[in-house]
Amino acid sequence: MFSGDGMKTFIKRLLPEGTKFRSLIKNIYLLGIRGKLFLKEKLFGNGVSVYKDTFFHIDFFSNDDGILKIDGWLFNTKQRISSINLLIKRKSGQRIFALYNFLKREDVYNHFGNINAKNSGFSGVIIGFDGVGKLSLLVKLGNGKTKKISIDKRVNKLLQKNDYDSWIEKNEPNSSILKKQRRLIFRYQPKFSIIVVATSTDNDLLRETLKSVLSQTYSNWELCIATDTSSEGVLREEVSAFWGKIRHISIGKKENYANVANRLAGEARGDYVMFLGAMDVLPAFSLFEITRWINKNGHVDLIYSDEDRISNSLSKRYEPLFKPDFSIDMFRSFNYLGRALAVSRNIGEYVGWFRSEFKGACEFDFLFRIYENTDAIYHVPKILYHRRDISSYAVCEITTESEYNKLAKKALKEHFDRMDINANISEGMFINSFKINYVIDNSPLISIIIPNKDQENYLRRCVNSIFDKTSYKNYEIIIIENGSTKKSTFELYDELSKDSRVSIINWDREFNYSAVNNFAAKQAKGDYYLFLNNDIKVLSSDWIEAMLGYAQREDVGAVGAKLYYADETIQHGGIIIGNDGFVEHAHRYLSKYEKGYMNRAMLPQNLSAVTGACLMIRKDVFNEVGGFDEKFVVDYNDVDLCLRIRKKNYLVVWTPYSQLYHFESKTRGNVDNRYKLYLHKNENQLFIKRWAVDFSKGDPYYNPNLTFKKKIFSIGA
Repeated sequence: MFSGDGMKTFIKRLLPEGTKFRSLIKNIYLLGIRGKLFLKEKLFGNGVSVYKDTFFHIDFFSNDDGILKIDGWLFNTKQRISSINLLIKRKSGQRIFALYNFLKREDVYNHFGNINAKNSGFSGVIIGFDGVGKLSLLVKLGNGKTKKISIDKRVNKLLQKNDYDSWIEKNEPNSSILKKQRRLIFRYQPKFSIIVVATSTDNDLLRETLKSVLSQTYSNWELCIATDTSSEGVLREEVSAFWGKIRHISIGKKENYANVANRLAGEARGDYVMFLGAMDVLPAFSLFEITRWINKNGHVDLIYSDEDRISNSLSKRYEPLFKPDFSIDMFRSFNYLGRALAVSRNIGEYVGWFRSEFKGACEFDFLFRIYENTDAIYHVPKILYHRRDISSYAVCEITTESEYNKLAKKALKEHFDRMDINANISEGMFINSFKINYVIDNSPLISIIIPNKDQENYLRRCVNSIFDKTSYKNYEIIIIENGSTKKSTFELYDELSKDSRVSIINWDREFNYSAVNNFAAKQAKGDYYLFLNNDIKVLSSDWIEAMLGYAQREDVGAVGAKLYYADETIQHGGIIIGNDGFVEHAHRYLSKYEKGYMNRAMLPQNLSAVTGACLMIRKDVFNEVGGFDEKFVVDYNDVDLCLRIRKKNYLVVWTPYSQLYHFESKTRGNVDNRYKLYLHKNENQLFIKRWAVDFSKGDPYYNPNLTFKKKIFSIGA
């Protein structure tokens, strides 16, 4: 045992240098049992702050061009929080701004183990903040009392450097590397024609746009630019020394963007054409990285990159969009490719460049016509384009929201007509997104396959929700009985069997998820299998149609659904796979009403895998890949199946329009813990060994600049 002085010496050795022992002991005394948490945060130094009984952290703070954004979490160890608002105090008075409260923070709950931490997240956006004033959180407790907690010091630290600032510092080339890029000669040196249409443009911002082109480390480019009379002088001032690389036309202030861009494309002599917003900016290494990627991959018709926003002063960069590789189903729902792209002149001329009747949706239409005529579409996972806040998202002319929706739907409809796909288009879950309603062919029989061992309450709820909620009529339910012992379970079987749509089959061997489902599939009558856990409850009535519309497409192999926990936070938003074989559900614990990273929690998309808890697959595809691999008794069987489906060049689709509750992990029955751990270890080793080469390449639908180490979709190093 330590003496008093010995313990003091021991603790001092553990603490970071400079920590005052007397102050630490005082805090532990004041906090009581919470002192353990405080000591833990002191030792690990992760920036968590303590104010009496309240723990809080500011995750993100930015103030760019008058738009203040704040995210974080806060909880009280003794009582629930009623509200969290932002107080801005100035000499002239103070204002209170409402924040979104009670956002799910399972990570905070897991860390602290306090129930009040579970919904401790807050978030807010305030327009028109000029940066003047002292910032505090105004916290109203459950007992009616209000606390004011100053956050000025913490905010200043975040403004000095956030995750994205650190990423930029670690990942983008410094001046020395840029010099080396200028000297490097590629085997293939394509010429780029950069097209800019400048009408009614802020000339100071246009200067920066032109400078960004002139500063490129890759020199084989030409600038094809159209200006009205107000910008022509700026053009000649900035590029006079490079006039031999300039193709210029003069235009009026109200000319149609598509017509002007097409004229410039007709003048272009480059191998690739880029469309640059008249007030946007290219980083100096943009063309260099695109050229490197073209040399790496050979024939490229369309290449796009990641992008971010930049303040008008160019002093601050934020909101990076780290995009997935090309996902046709995500693109059909929302134009996530943005501006950061280059198109081969050959494919542009072949499809006919822009169509002027599409106005603000002309780029959306143009990209569909490219997709229909080539497979050579690539993604460079680097930030190669900076968008100004004041410029529109599309390079095409600005249209009203209603007009854009109308024209984008027209572009989608014509795309589907050319592809001979029967689909209707309606508005999606957020502005400028779209829901694709694929017309179901011939109402095929769907075989819903549900393994079960006892758990009659879950099974009853699952089956009754199918009966009560499902609008699709042509289905059968196959329940696989596996080792139940309760009389009530068999009474439920007898009850359910009275419905002609339900059949009970018996699996009299040890539980093996893969073998059980393969066994049932052989006895299923449907052309489509829908594998379902017994701990599922149907939420949306058209859940089957939403999945079947995708599953019936010849290019699709498997379809997954959006699953919620009982508290309506997301349990499954698709599956992301790390380069070490780590498997994680996208957007887990996110609120049902949040859009997620790049709006992906509300967009159908292609992914590497989806969960077997609710998975639809065509019978012919299932047989082609050999069904579930029975070596995977409990874990990884669904992910392995999806990866084998993708190896056969089918797409895996996740849709947010098929919505169900998932109460999770009831299907497997009571397996001895030691045996369960043994299975998991062995199946994990098999999974990693089988797919190691694929893992080393990274998940194509999870940008390599994002990490798993914090929360999913957070910026990595």
